[in-house]
Amino acid sequence: MGDLFLALFLLSIIGLIVGLTRPRWIKVRTRKEVLKFGLPALVVTFILAVTFLDTPDYQPQEALRAAEQHNELLQIELEETQQDLTQSTEKNHDQLAMIEALQTERDEYNQASEAVEEIVAELEQELQIKEVELNEKNEQITALKTEVKELEAAMQSLTASASTVNSSNQSQTATVSTSPTESEANTNSTAATDGCAPGTVRINHASASELQKIYQIGPERAEQIISLRSTPFNSYSDMTRISGIGTKHSAAIENEDIICFD
Repeated sequence: MGDLFLALFLLSIIGLIVGLTRPRWIKVRTRKEVLKFGLPALVVTFILAVTFLDTPDYQPQEALRAAEQHNELLQIELEETQQDLTQSTEKNHDQLAMIEALQTERDEYNQASEAVEEIVAELEQELQIKEVELNEKNEQITALKTEVKELEAAMQSLTASASTVNSSNQSQTATVSTSPTESEANTNSTAATDGCAPGTVRINHASASELQKIYQIGPERAEQIISLRSTPFNSYSDMTRISGIGTKHSAAIENEDIICFD
């Protein structure tokens, strides 16, 4: 409002000056009439302008308040910007962590893929080896089948020849004498000259396998008897010379009556 009256005051001054210099421009006959109406208007507008004009300290206070409000707004915006920056930084950290995790997973996947490829290559090599072995086995089986067929043919020929031999042997068997052979006669004569009954074991001359026919005599004791025969065994009481053979065992061996002390 003060600005409006100030403008009117300025217009009044301009009108007064124009009226005094060129009265006809404002449709006034004399300069007195100009002063009669112009001076009161000038005074009134001056008073109104001074009355409604703002106080000297109004504008600085308003400016200060506006500056403070603007400063507060700037502070709020700054805090919001800092919060946004913090959130953005956290998001960036999270994204970097995710990127690192993805890179780690990619490296692990690549390593696993390489390991799988190596395993597949090894399996392929083993498969090739197995195929070669299988082919060799098939060849061996084929060769064995061929040999079996040859053996069957040979068996058939042998069977045929054996039947022929049997028929000839049967004809010869009828002419063979049933008298004892010379070897049997020699054996009987040898047994008679040794003085041992048939079926007995000559403890001072028998082999280890023959000595094991005696009761309580195993492989170890048979070898022990052979080593002790530098001094001949003359009776069942001499059996106690053998390790582990006592009087009771000696009596049991005597009851068996299978030893010949020659």
